[in-house]
Amino acid sequence: MLVALARSLKNLFPAAAAFGTAALCCFALAACDSEPQFDASSVPAYQKSLGAINARLNEQDRNRLKIALQTLAAGGAAEFTALARPGAPAHIEALEGVANPTIMLDRMRPKIEGKTAVEVIRTVVADLDAAIARTEGQLGSADADKTLSKIVIENERYFWERNGNFEHASVQFSIYNGAAKAISHVFLSGVLASPGRATPWATGAFDYGFTPALQPGTQQQAKIFVTRGAFADSELERVYDAGLTLKVTNADDTAGRRLRIFNSDIIESMRMERLALRGS
Repeated sequence: MLVALARSLKNLFPAAAAFGTAALCCFALAACDSEPQFDASSVPAYQKSLGAINARLNEQDRNRLKIALQTLAAGGAAEFTALARPGAPAHIEALEGVANPTIMLDRMRPKIEGKTAVEVIRTVVADLDAAIARTEGQLGSADADKTLSKIVIENERYFWERNGNFEHASVQFSIYNGAAKAISHVFLSGVLASPGRATPWATGAFDYGFTPALQPGTQQQAKIFVTRGAFADSELERVYDAGLTLKVTNADDTAGRRLRIFNSDIIESMRMERLALRGS
C-alpha cells in the first residue's frame, strides 16, 4: 500500500548490478558495522532506535531510509505505490498516524531487526529489483503505449497554499489529449527534485478524473490537492528550487477500461523508488 522521483526519467535508471552494495554504503555514514541498529521488539523500542539511527544520517540518507521503511510498513513495493497516492499517512515509517502500528511493526520486523540503515535500504532495493523484474513482462500492448504517448503533460507545478485555516500542497499541470479516443481518468507518476541534488525530495503516484471526459484534441488545466503522503510532507514547504516532473503511466477510456493492465502505473513508481534509494 510512496516514494513521489530531470525531464526524462528513464535515462536515470542505472542497472542494479552497477551499484550493488558499494553504492548503498556510500552514505555519509561510518563503517556499516559500527552504525546503530533497529530494535523491533516493540513500537516504542522501534521508534527510539529509528531516532538514534536518523541522528547519524544526513538529510538525503534520512530520506532514503524513510522511503525504505515506508515500503516495508506498507507490505512491499506494489503496496507502497498505492500508499504513495494522496491519502496515506505522511509518517507511516515512524508508525505515527496509523491505525495498527503493532501489526505494521510485525510486518517490518523480519527485514529490519538488528539491521543498520544501509542494510535495510539494501534489502528494499533487492526487493524492488525482484518486483520490477516480475512486472516488466506484464505491460500492455504497443497500441496502448502509442495512445498514452499522445497524452501530453506540461507546465507542472508543485506549491503550497492556504484555504482558510487549512494549509496544504497542490500539484497543478496542463494536459493535452492528442490520442484518438476520449479519456475519463489519467494516472501519473511524480518526481519532485532540485538541480544538483541526487535524491528527489518526493516521489509518488497521482490520479485525476475528468468530468466530462477529456476529448481528443483538447487541453485542460488540472489541479490536485495533496493532503497526505510523501508530497504532503510539511518540510517541502521550505524547498524553493524544486521542480515537478509528471509522467503519464495509464489512463481510462470513457467506459472505464484501463488502457494498460492495472499494474502498469505501479512499475513506474517502483522504478522511481529504486532511483531514490540508490541516490543517483
